[in-house]
Amino acid sequence: MATGDTALRYGILEGIAALGSEYSVYGQSNVAVTGTHSHSGPGAWWNYLLPQITSLGFDKQAYQAAVDGAVQSVKRAHESLAEGYLDYGRFEYGTEGK
Repeated sequence: MATGDTALRYGILEGIAALGSEYSVYGQSNVAVTGTHSHSGPGAWWNYLLPQITSLGFDKQAYQAAVDGAVQSVKRAHESLAEGYLDYGRFEYGTEGK
């Protein structure tokens, strides 16, 4: 979901906070709302005037569906966290024959 809007982001942050203290690791400093750019999504949940005019005003149901879906995604991802590891290496191109 693409958005340059703040209303959706704040709604998602409030929804995550409502999940409880276990989710307090997620907040304004580490949650970004972004996605593939699209002009075909609903405009009724933006907090800007122009999209609200073309969609005949704010639509709480559309807004809440977007927020709830994102919060559910965070919840599912959090519940499936598993320990992992990270390896790294270095390769200098052109020096392998020396």
